[in-house]
Amino acid sequence: MTTMQLDDAIDQLASALAARPDCDFASARQAAYDGKPRQHATFRLGRLVDIDAGEGKPAPAPKLSVEQLANAIAGMAGPLAMHNPTRPTFGLGVGTGTLTTCFGMKLLPDIDYQPAEPMSLDDFLAIGDPDPATSGLMPEIRQRVDLIRQHCPDWIKIDLPNLQGPFNLAHMLLGNDVFTLPMDRPGDYQLAMQRITTLFLGVQETVSRWIGPERLSPCGWDRYPVAECSVNMVSADFYVEHILPYDLRIAEAWGEVAIHTCSGPHVFHATLTHLPRITLTEAGRIPCAVTGWTNVDEAQKALGDRPVGLNIGQELPEGQEEAMIRRDLDRLVDNPRIMLGYTGMHWRCKDEPMMREMHLRLNDYYQQRLASSSR
Repeated sequence: MTTMQLDDAIDQLASALAARPDCDFASARQAAYDGKPRQHATFRLGRLVDIDAGEGKPAPAPKLSVEQLANAIAGMAGPLAMHNPTRPTFGLGVGTGTLTTCFGMKLLPDIDYQPAEPMSLDDFLAIGDPDPATSGLMPEIRQRVDLIRQHCPDWIKIDLPNLQGPFNLAHMLLGNDVFTLPMDRPGDYQLAMQRITTLFLGVQETVSRWIGPERLSPCGWDRYPVAECSVNMVSADFYVEHILPYDLRIAEAWGEVAIHTCSGPHVFHATLTHLPRITLTEAGRIPCAVTGWTNVDEAQKALGDRPVGLNIGQELPEGQEEAMIRRDLDRLVDNPRIMLGYTGMHWRCKDEPMMREMHLRLNDYYQQRLASSSR
């Protein structure tokens, strides 16, 4: 891969993005964060990976060579073919298990780099505090950041690795024992959670410094994320007593927090009620979610006029796909602090022409609604 080929890929991406302002995810997300109306709905309309059509998800890799940069940059324009939003951004790490490697956890490349067997609490406590700059995958992440900074222009941003959240990390590291340790060994559980939270904050601060302010997304939702997936396996009372103290520490350190609720309604309400400085939360129809899903109307009622963004992610009901999205586009006209994404669980590769046509119709619908509301 020559420098000329890399330069060509960068130029082609810039041209593709300039031609599709309706798909500018970064601008739409920043406008929603700021509470400003946007000209385009900029929503994602997706489907499941179609295994029968030969599709599959390639495993991510922690290292990146110069030869791979051009292909990665070309791939950033891929969503435009489906009229879906995109942004010129490189990712870091290998997904949800990235930070567990700092504590010596082995990841399994064959199953999307998920953590291997959890460790015992005693083994975990014997590790001590890992260095957020040198432990686990952090050296590879530093190499990736340096390579991108060296070869790519500043307008191509770099995302933080998937930080998850303290309790999610504890669940991956300690397994299902994490649900009983607060009662069986409260002092040791608290020590473990403090160490995990310290690493979590240290990695966010360290990697942000490596990336640099000119390369980080300006949107706070991207800089300050906390995922609460495993909270869906405990009660709201358990969250308040055994998890909230560590989320509060993060909120105090950052000044704001974007929450991934993993659909759970009790997670939505518990975090919204007890965790200050939330700037983004979630709602949407996910029928197979472990503890149910947060109804969008309910979420909007709970938020009221608070300056909190709402990430609406919905699995579309068959035969009612367009009607559901139109209702949400009506919401967007009234509340610019909304981001939208949809998955047709029943759609496959053969449905893409229909999806593209639907997407264009819905884009036109939003612009008509926006124009009529401003008269």
